[in-house]
Amino acid sequence: MADKSFGVKELNLLNASGTPTVTSPNNLNLNANTVAISTSATVGNNLTVSGQINVGSNIKIGNAGVVTATSFVGSGANLTGISAGISTDPSNVQATWKLGGGSGSGFTFTGPGQDGSEGNPDIYLVRGQRYLFDNTTLAGSHPFEFRNEANNADYTDGVSGAQNGLQYINVQHDAPAALKYRCTIHTSSMLGNIYIVGQHLANGVNNRVLTATSAYGMNGESNLLFDGNDLTNSGGDIAAANGSQGSPSFRNYTDTDTGMFFPSANNLAFATGGFSRVVIDDNDGMIIGNGQVRSTKIGNRLTVGGPTHAGITIKSGTSSAGSLYFSDGTSGDDEQRGLVQYDHSGNFLRFYTNAVERLRIDSSGRVSIGATSGGNADTDDLIVSGSGKKGITLCSTDGSESRLTFADGLSGVSAVAGSILYTHSNDSMDFQTNTTRRLRIDSVGRVMIGTIDAGGSNADDLTVATSGNTGITIRSGTSNTGNIFFSDATSGAAQYAGAIEFYHSDNSLRFNVGNTNYLRIISTGSVRIGEDGTFTADGSADELVIGSANSGVNRGMTILNHTGQDGRICFAQAGDPDAGMIKYSHGSNVLQFYVESEEMVRLNNTSVQGTPAMQLRKPNAASNVQSHMIHLIVGGHDRGALIAGSSFGSSAIVGSISDYRVKTNIRNYTSGWDNIKALPVKIFDINKEGEEATDIKGWIAHEVQSVIPEAVIGTKDAKKADGSDDLQSLGYNVFMPDVVGALQTAMAKIETLEAKVAALEGS
Repeated sequence: MADKSFGVKELNLLNASGTPTVTSPNNLNLNANTVAISTSATVGNNLTVSGQINVGSNIKIGNAGVVTATSFVGSGANLTGISAGISTDPSNVQATWKLGGGSGSGFTFTGPGQDGSEGNPDIYLVRGQRYLFDNTTLAGSHPFEFRNEANNADYTDGVSGAQNGLQYINVQHDAPAALKYRCTIHTSSMLGNIYIVGQHLANGVNNRVLTATSAYGMNGESNLLFDGNDLTNSGGDIAAANGSQGSPSFRNYTDTDTGMFFPSANNLAFATGGFSRVVIDDNDGMIIGNGQVRSTKIGNRLTVGGPTHAGITIKSGTSSAGSLYFSDGTSGDDEQRGLVQYDHSGNFLRFYTNAVERLRIDSSGRVSIGATSGGNADTDDLIVSGSGKKGITLCSTDGSESRLTFADGLSGVSAVAGSILYTHSNDSMDFQTNTTRRLRIDSVGRVMIGTIDAGGSNADDLTVATSGNTGITIRSGTSNTGNIFFSDATSGAAQYAGAIEFYHSDNSLRFNVGNTNYLRIISTGSVRIGEDGTFTADGSADELVIGSANSGVNRGMTILNHTGQDGRICFAQAGDPDAGMIKYSHGSNVLQFYVESEEMVRLNNTSVQGTPAMQLRKPNAASNVQSHMIHLIVGGHDRGALIAGSSFGSSAIVGSISDYRVKTNIRNYTSGWDNIKALPVKIFDINKEGEEATDIKGWIAHEVQSVIPEAVIGTKDAKKADGSDDLQSLGYNVFMPDVVGALQTAMAKIETLEAKVAALEGS
């Protein structure tokens, strides 16, 4: 059929029963400026509008809830406040929850995501959705209301219905992120959280972390992924606030004071239990320990510390080693110039410098410096060994002390039972035993034993002093020698210029000068001066032996006194210190010999004329007169005696050796008569101090001198150097030949005269 056109101003289907139908086998085109539908219009299939649809009040979209448009004109701001975008039909709610519970258990919810078993659970609502809360069961006993968490005020935006019945909430796009719900009566026990989340998700892919694109949208970050275990950002950084040690920026979910934080610019820190444990600063340094500050010293990259204990643990296998290396290169010895290493196979700790082991602490606690083994079992706690010079240094500040302590306890005096102490204030070293100072070496090298006060200035190098007996012991082997040397050089014989030696082989004490033994005390106590100890002296006179049979050197003994004083050798017994004595008086230059404290022999200065060289004296108990006597015993035989009443007397008997076997050229002596006749015998008194006597018979020395000059000693009227009289003396033994000769002559003449007298008488 050909197309037919007709013009109709108005087509009204009025009062028709049933459903009037306009049917077209194909499309029905309503080509008009305006098609007005005054009542309802139902489109069974798609409705395509090439222009625009003008809606007077609203467009109702069914359960499909989808509006598709090829384009959108305007901005999202035009939708703000338009509630028509959410259906008010009770059947069009996103979720419905039935409320239950009570004040003791809080509100319970039964519906999507809630089974009614949890009290006051967290509820999540989506922006742009409508929700129903059914409180008809609890009714007026527990009115249900929404609260604004931010200002703690009632929240009514989009809320409708009754608190004791059905209550709706149309979640606005600009709703706050969090709300509260509660019972208006039981405000604290029936109280919970409501969290508002975005409705739209952009860039949604599995495991992507959601972020807000705007106030009403969410975005699945393409680089920020969370798979339930790990959070990764493949395209950028994860930034956080600085945080603090009590609230780290990155922390454990349940342990809120443990994690990582940023204490300051360019510093990263890690905290546990609310305390900073590790800090990495902006100068390549690390600090381990709460409250620690890294030193500014060069090379201090790691600081470990804390208010109490602090340390570092290196764990390795039981047969391996744990090491701390100090390197200045990448190969050879440079890799291990310095090393601290614990060897678990041998359980020892060793220390290296310059790639060489310098110190080792073994499994028993022994410390070896320059050695890896050895030492004496009793003294091997510290071993210092090496090819060169070795030592131990204790360094302390000036005015302080350095101490090496030997303890038998850890407290009290036991902690300092023994010690070696150096006092820097006076530069002295003290040695202590049994908590008491025993020895001191002062700043000039003086040694003091038992005291801190040095001896005299000329003998203060070693001072030994105690309150009791004091001495020095030198102990050596039974066949060895104990020595004290006096040296003036460091080599050769001068090292032993003087010496005191005890020879244990023969138990002799020797005194050496110039490397030569000059005095020896042998095992019997005999003192030998200049004798080697081989001479066998008289057992009754061997306490002192002077000289040597094996030496051509003259020997002797000297007693040195000040001018005018006496030198003495005394022979004593108990209670009598000078029973016997030899005395030299320097004032008069006289040598005297005493027996039982009485002078018996005197040797005078022979340079004085008239003074005999020797006087033998014995006091007379009856008077003060000296009875001089000489008694000669030779070879066990009495050889005679000389006796005189005084030094001025004339009574004398002289005995001397007269054996013919010692005489030659024997002839008769007939002279002497004239000499005897010429000697005038006198009687006189003695006025010499100490020898006063009267009626002494004798001669005058100068008168004898004119007759027998050889019998007189001294010169008439001579004086000594001090002005005193230098007296003359007589040698009476010189008279004897003349006396005997004169007597024989007289006897011969008498005999001749007697013969003549007899002849005359007989005739």
